[in-house]
Amino acid sequence: MVKILYSLCLLLPLGSRAQQLAADSIAPDPPALRRVSSSTSQEGECQEVLQCDSLKGVVRVYYASGRLKSYTPFISQQPTRRWGVATSWYESGQLQSREDFINGQPHSLLVYYPNGTLKRQTTYANNQEMLGYCYGPAGQPLPYTPYEQPPLYPGGEVMLKSDLAHQLRLSYMQRELIAASPTAQYVEVYFEVAKDGSVRSPVVSALYPALVTALGGSVRASELLSTQLPVISAALVQAFQQLPRRFLPGQRDGEVAAFACRMSVDLLATGRHMR
Repeated sequence: MVKILYSLCLLLPLGSRAQQLAADSIAPDPPALRRVSSSTSQEGECQEVLQCDSLKGVVRVYYASGRLKSYTPFISQQPTRRWGVATSWYESGQLQSREDFINGQPHSLLVYYPNGTLKRQTTYANNQEMLGYCYGPAGQPLPYTPYEQPPLYPGGEVMLKSDLAHQLRLSYMQRELIAASPTAQYVEVYFEVAKDGSVRSPVVSALYPALVTALGGSVRASELLSTQLPVISAALVQAFQQLPRRFLPGQRDGEVAAFACRMSVDLLATGRHMR
């Protein structure tokens, strides 16, 4: 199943205008931040991932002008598992959105127009968007529309699994290694569906702990793990990157947007035997 990792937001006192707040007053930096990665998009926007310990960190995105675009705290070594208050700004510095989530689950959301007028107020229950309120630029009530419409793979989940099975090939040794532990058979793959529907930056959750337990931690097991696990992970990443179809792009607040996604993959059911 493909799941969308929603961003969420903390409700502000309702008013006709959002007050401009400094980044640190909304989401202060955790102590001893260290940069884990940094990248620049084709549009010139810079994203940096910072961590303050083995679990907690933040993702900052800057406009090409150098002004802060968004600030998103995360937990559990996965920047897509958000926890806390995520904030975004227009390039003018005006508050655009304020989101609140707990352990990766959305809680509430406020979105504002560039002039500071409240645009929408949304709440979530059991990871599902509830009916909220939408407003026009002058503050007039509007019919409510969903905030997020996730990307869709042509043919749905069945076709996505079929295409992955066609792309992913595992050797006999790799399949036997995975079969040694039932829990190692299932992995989570985190990836982004870009605005053009392409898959970007797939990351495979760790296989190592479950297999170490299953194989008893022997020297031979360690040798197999150290040589084969990177190959298995790389093969799965490549399978996602070589999907023959693009997703139908998702929309956020009525505009095409990139989405952080997660898919649970059964390696033995998906991977074809490589002869």
